[in-house]
Amino acid sequence: MVGLLLVIIETKAHRKEYTMSNITDLFVSRIIEKAEKGFIEKNLPPHMWGGAKRYLKEGTSPGNFLTNILENDFMQAIAHADGSNSLCITAWAKWVYNDIPLDCHGNYQIVNDHIMAGGYQGIHSENAINTEHQNDWYRKTQ
Repeated sequence: MVGLLLVIIETKAHRKEYTMSNITDLFVSRIIEKAEKGFIEKNLPPHMWGGAKRYLKEGTSPGNFLTNILENDFMQAIAHADGSNSLCITAWAKWVYNDIPLDCHGNYQIVNDHIMAGGYQGIHSENAINTEHQNDWYRKTQ
């Protein structure tokens, strides 16, 4: 039998009940919102957002250029960059460093693990919830 965790948040204005699924959705949404805000602020090429978002959220491989950026392999990233991406390599580095969680970039193994886990939806599903990790990341983003 699978137990259901229910969290109740009550304020003077209202009371809201959250299941683990709701909490996971909120957590993943927060990651995506922060990443998208930084993406827009750094004026990264709009055609790249879909791949970046799917990588973070679902663990979908984002293609050679963005994979190289996430793996911190900038020589290969430059080799795979299209015209618009080759002009903003520094902005990509700043986006990765400032706007996405540390545990989804840095080297081949980290990126591969994120993909194999199914992104943040897979990592933070009800069956694989890691509340301490969520709390640590949330504190760092505030």
